[in-house]
Amino acid sequence: MTSTLAVSPPRGADGEQSGQNEGRPHVGDELLQFLAKQLQEMIALIDLSEEHLDSDMLTVCDADGLIEFGTRNHCFVGPDQELRVEEGWDFSSITGPNRKSMKLFIAESLGFSGDERIRQHVRLTDRGHIRAARLAVDWPARLIEPKPKEIKTDWRDVQRRLMKLYNRGERYTTIVDLAERMECGTTTIHKAIKDSAKLKGWQARHTKAKGSPRASSMTDFVLDNAEQNREPDPSDVVDFDPADAALAKLLDDATPDERAKIQTMSIEKQYELAHMARSDPDSGTRVLGRKP
Repeated sequence: MTSTLAVSPPRGADGEQSGQNEGRPHVGDELLQFLAKQLQEMIALIDLSEEHLDSDMLTVCDADGLIEFGTRNHCFVGPDQELRVEEGWDFSSITGPNRKSMKLFIAESLGFSGDERIRQHVRLTDRGHIRAARLAVDWPARLIEPKPKEIKTDWRDVQRRLMKLYNRGERYTTIVDLAERMECGTTTIHKAIKDSAKLKGWQARHTKAKGSPRASSMTDFVLDNAEQNREPDPSDVVDFDPADAALAKLLDDATPDERAKIQTMSIEKQYELAHMARSDPDSGTRVLGRKP
């Protein structure tokens, strides 16, 4: 019995198998064409559309060597960790063994609150440039059938649903977790929070921004979230984890008028009331105007 060895066809200049893959569509072709039209053929991740921020598509494009991720060269100097932006960029692939997932990488990039000059960017590699050029000269891949248009989630509807979590006293978790709970993309969550002062405050109270601090004008939002050392932080005196269940029970047991009264309180006051109700139910009822 004679065995035949299969010989792979030679690879083209961009690393693809000549004659086999050149006419095949790629999941990232639309992204490559979009990046090719950008200044320096790169863009900040936060400026990409939700469609182009698909974690699976970006993973495939990165693994195939068509795109790469990076930031401006920079360092922090001095006791105040002053940011110093330097010449050049540092780009590389983020896929591979012992690397964070693309979904987590996207969430961290969108949640970055430091200097805009050092945000994560994505750009074409040399191989990506070649494929984008082929698409531009009416390469057969332009015959790709258009994907069915997806129904996009209204970010205002997501914002209203997030406000319900806020009013119930739930803690802010992460962009990725909220996106899964709301069944939408991470960019929709980011936009919904960015458009609401209350949701931005909710996020700020449960996250610690990285990077050097920046000067801010003394707006009502800044004053509401500024640290103070005259009174103890409510988070130091309130046992938040047990209080979550107590607050939910208190809201479920309350009358509509009592529930409305609780929801007008600040998050700290709501947790404080939940803590009181958990340790001494009579004290909670007295606060709401009930007779023990």
